Amino acid sequence: MINSIDFNSIYRSHLYWDRKDTFGLGKIFKDLKAGDILLDPFCGGGTPIVAALQRGARVIASDINPMALFLSRVLISPVALFALKEAFKKVENYTARSILENYSILCPKCGKKIYFNYLKWNNDALKRVPESVYLSCHHCGLNKQVSLSKEEITRQIHLSNIEPKHWFPTDPICGRNRTAAKYFCELFTGRNLTSLSILHNSIEKISSVRCRDILHYVFTGMLFDCSLMQNSLTNPLSSSSGLSGGWLSPGFYIHQASQEKNIWKVFVNRFKGVLRCKIKINSIIDCLRISGSIED
Repeated sequence: MINSIDFNSIYRSHLYWDRKDTFGLGKIFKDLKAGDILLDPFCGGGTPIVAALQRGARVIASDINPMALFLSRVLISPVALFALKEAFKKVENYTARSILENYSILCPKCGKKIYFNYLKWNNDALKRVPESVYLSCHHCGLNKQVSLSKEEITRQIHLSNIEPKHWFPTDPICGRNRTAAKYFCELFTGRNLTSLSILHNSIEKISSVRCRDILHYVFTGMLFDCSLMQNSLTNPLSSSSGLSGGWLSPGFYIHQASQEKNIWKVFVNRFKGVLRCKIKINSIIDCLRISGSIED
C-alpha cells in the first residue's frame, strides 16, 4: 500500500492542476485486484494510474490534454537513477553559473556577492517595483528578507527586464485569462524568462530520451512557481523541499504582489523532489509495459 508519507513524493512531484493524491485513491481503489482493468478517461497528472498499477491492475488512460498523457507516462516509467543524476549534472555544468548571475546581489551585511532566493514585487498599475529581497548569505550567515537600496532597486529592475537569447514560446493566452497579458511569455519577468530559456535549451541537449523527459517533467512542474502568478503572500520557501503546492485551476492571472524566484534554486529543489518520487516509483512498479493501443 502507498501510505500517507509516500503521498508527498508522488502526488506533489508536479504542479499539474487538480491532481488527486495517491493515498486517497488507494482507499477508493481498495477493491481493485491484480488483473482488473481501470479506465481513466481524464488521467490528469497520472496519480490514479500509479495507485492502480501498484495493485497489479491494468490501466487504459486518456485525456483531452496531450500534456497530461506526457506527464502520466513520465511519472509511471521507472528510470536508472544514476543516469538521471548524471543528466542533472550535465545541465548544471551547462547552465548553473550563467543563470545564477542573473540573480546576483551584494549581501547588505558583509558586502560579498551572493545569489538571492526571491524578490518581492509590487505590480502597481503604473509601475513594477521590487520591494524587498529574501537572501541567504553563505559568507556571513545572514538569512532573512531585507529592503533594497535605491541603487539596488534600479539595478534589479534592469536585470528583471533582460531579454532571452534562446527560444521561448510566444503563443497567445487562450482560456481563462484574468490579466492584461496577451501572451504566455508575459506571465514571467524578462529575467525569469531568460533563465528558463537557458535551462530549457540545456535540457534539450540531454541525449537520453527518458532522462530528458524527466527533466522536462521537472521543468514544467516549476513554471507556476517561477511566474508572476505566484503570490508574494505564499510561503517563499514552499518549494524548498521540491514539493510546493499546486495550481488549483487552469486560469491565468498576475497578483499585485508577486515573487520573482531564483530559477536555478527552484530547479534544484524541484529536481530533488522528483528524484524522491522516482525512487518511490521504482520501488512500487517493478514491471511496466506501455502501449499505444488497446489491442496490445
